[in-house]
Amino acid sequence: MTSNDILSCTPHEDVVSKSMYRFKVWNLLENKDLVMFPRPCKGRIPNFVDCTIAADKLSTLDIFKKAEVIKVNIDKPQESVRFTVLEEGKTLLVPMPGLVDGLVMKVCPPRDASRPLKRVACNRRGASEFGKPVDLDEKIQVDMIVLGSVAVSKEGHRIGKGEGYSDLEYAVLCACGAVTEDTVIVTTVHDEQIFDTLPHNLFQPFDVPVDFIVTPTQVIEVTPRLPKPKGILWNVLSDRRLQLIPMLKTLRDKDIDLGKDCTLKEVDSEPEERTKPYYRPLPRRRPYIPPRKHSRESDSSPQGRPSRTFRRGGSQRKQVDDGSNDAEVTTNGPREQREPRGGKFDRKMNGENKENQQQSRQKPIRRVQRRFYKNRLPADFSVKVGNIGSTVRVRDLKAALNEKGVRPREITWKGARGFAVLHFAKMKAQPEQPIAVDDV
Repeated sequence: MTSNDILSCTPHEDVVSKSMYRFKVWNLLENKDLVMFPRPCKGRIPNFVDCTIAADKLSTLDIFKKAEVIKVNIDKPQESVRFTVLEEGKTLLVPMPGLVDGLVMKVCPPRDASRPLKRVACNRRGASEFGKPVDLDEKIQVDMIVLGSVAVSKEGHRIGKGEGYSDLEYAVLCACGAVTEDTVIVTTVHDEQIFDTLPHNLFQPFDVPVDFIVTPTQVIEVTPRLPKPKGILWNVLSDRRLQLIPMLKTLRDKDIDLGKDCTLKEVDSEPEERTKPYYRPLPRRRPYIPPRKHSRESDSSPQGRPSRTFRRGGSQRKQVDDGSNDAEVTTNGPREQREPRGGKFDRKMNGENKENQQQSRQKPIRRVQRRFYKNRLPADFSVKVGNIGSTVRVRDLKAALNEKGVRPREITWKGARGFAVLHFAKMKAQPEQPIAVDDV
């Protein structure tokens, strides 16, 4: 899909919002060709060029060398960071997709895994294959969090793609005690994604700031560091979010038992948070097929254009040369099988030899014998068999019936629902004797 297929719902320039900065960065990176696959980068964390250089620069920092447990987001530009974490022998944590089945996963490739296998374990599919869910009650201490960003300021403010999962993951980890004030938050971005400052009124207490900004050319340490969220702010979450993420219900019940205020937000979501690019399906154009060139005059219609070709046995129009131009005959059915054109040797053959050859070419008529099926006897009675396991197949039931000498006429198999119906018929059914009138 190209950028022309997207109608970017960019807000008005007069309205200063996070969405305005997102589209500003997305358009800038696309116009300067500073992003790689997947493109277009609108609606995503941009996979900026030289992201591997930024990952290598991050690995040289002391904060990275001292960290043992590092959580990295699952976006494409941070794939090199995840590979570096595995190469250094550190513990890699990645978020669960959509936070539906849990919070984070621990990526555990085999101990003797090669470099190509570790690279596979760093992408989305490999993380799902080698990842093991981490229980909320498990005591873990996250030393560093690496995030992707759409826009970031040198003061530490960060703007993501607008779904809010990174902020929610940090809040849940903080509520579980896995994240403290000593946890370092790093983002890897392109230099074009950095602003000197961003409006402070755009950010809320639940927005996660960054401590270090790493680009392919520089490392920026934020001083002073901005305050970070202390936990889950229930008043900014709606009931819809709790329905989508069952884990939040469990944490909310624990906070209610502790006597905390867990009142949810009445309004579902802000309009800006729900704004996404609109994909417009374009109509498909039929491929242009040039008309065939006809050399003979009989192949063209009276108007001077070639006759229409009908396919798949449709009706065909044939011009009949009866002296009038309006005579046409319409025939329905498949095309007639034409004999192959003869060469110069065929033209030299006399009429008798040619006739014999045509007869030899004709295929013999093949007679198809009709198959007669025996009429099934009507079922006199049926027996329902229940308590069939999900792993049982119909062949297993037939084998068990044969061992017992039971031979039903027909079996209606409903193994997915846990039962089957056996139909039996009397082989030699005795006709009922008519009742004589005199016996009444």
